[in-house]
Amino acid sequence: MAVIETVALGPVWNEGWRLSHSGDYRAAEHIFQLVLDKRAGAFGPNSTEVARTNHALGEQQLRLGQLAEAEANLKHAHEIRAASSRVSAFDVAASRESLAHVLEAQGNLEGAKEVRKGSVTKSLACSNYKCPGRTFSLSQIKTCGACR
Repeated sequence: MAVIETVALGPVWNEGWRLSHSGDYRAAEHIFQLVLDKRAGAFGPNSTEVARTNHALGEQQLRLGQLAEAEANLKHAHEIRAASSRVSAFDVAASRESLAHVLEAQGNLEGAKEVRKGSVTKSLACSNYKCPGRTFSLSQIKTCGACR
């Protein structure tokens, strides 16, 4: 029954993204919190489904200036994603980069640098939100098409 409930969340999830893209971050935050509660109950708090939702929720909270909440959600998303073999390198890098954005917004530039440095041997996501959505090595990061 829990899986059936979460399948029905697809349209709700899509509405959250529609609201986010239209700039209504408060409403998107509310939707993603509802989805998070359902997914955590259905799949467990450390599932990749929950990580995806934590990431989306954290991004809305970052845009709203709710930095402590954003940090907690993005840390959780990154921890789950980094430990999973079922998650793409881009998703791991995206959570790491979003977490670095939060730390920068909090004035913790050293912390943001450390988060990024922790990925030197791994793939990096471009910090430009208009990036084409792929990963880069450290030597390639300055060649992102959206950043040139």
